[in-house]
Amino acid sequence: PVMSITKSWMLIIRSETRTIIFAWSLTVSTLVAAGLRIEIPRLIATSIGGYFLSLSIYVFSDMCDIDEDRINSPCRPLASGAVSNRDAVILMILIGFGAFYAAFSISMRTVAYFAVAFLLGIFYSAPPFRGKKHFPHKIVIPAAGAIVCSLTGGVIVGQTNGAIILASIVFAVFSLVTIFLGDVADLNGDRSSGVRSISVLIGAENTVKITLML
Repeated sequence: PVMSITKSWMLIIRSETRTIIFAWSLTVSTLVAAGLRIEIPRLIATSIGGYFLSLSIYVFSDMCDIDEDRINSPCRPLASGAVSNRDAVILMILIGFGAFYAAFSISMRTVAYFAVAFLLGIFYSAPPFRGKKHFPHKIVIPAAGAIVCSLTGGVIVGQTNGAIILASIVFAVFSLVTIFLGDVADLNGDRSSGVRSISVLIGAENTVKITLML
């Protein structure tokens, strides 16, 4: 039923508020590259495309991480069984298509950068590569994704300058902070599922110290 699948999609969307960070980063980097002078329709397409791309990557990751989430976050929609895998797949396809349609409306270079970001998400979560289970892939891939996200802002307006490069580095460091904090929270689940996160390798206390330094 339409109401049932819509409710499932809303549960997933509400559980993935962190995706707004990537959309916000793309929007800000685009404004920085454009010197705040950009057509409103292009900025809207950028923000919506970035949000849909990020959300599709996170939904895909959730589908791959159900076993770990049943330990770390049992209340999440897929892990709890509140949302079916089929509904998640349909949502991922729809918003993925929306993301690339928005990118196509901007430029083919934007489509290429979106494709790189999506492939990084696949390599991070999907078997057999499943970079999130291995060190240092678990931190390198998300940091690379953050850099690509920021650089895309420069590509959208055709201007990659020092400010954009600095923004990409800052966002990469910020992404590491969120990853390390998540690793501390997910320590038990990561250990039981064989994920070689930094908190598993050096302990939660040392991970917190590195996070504070970053």
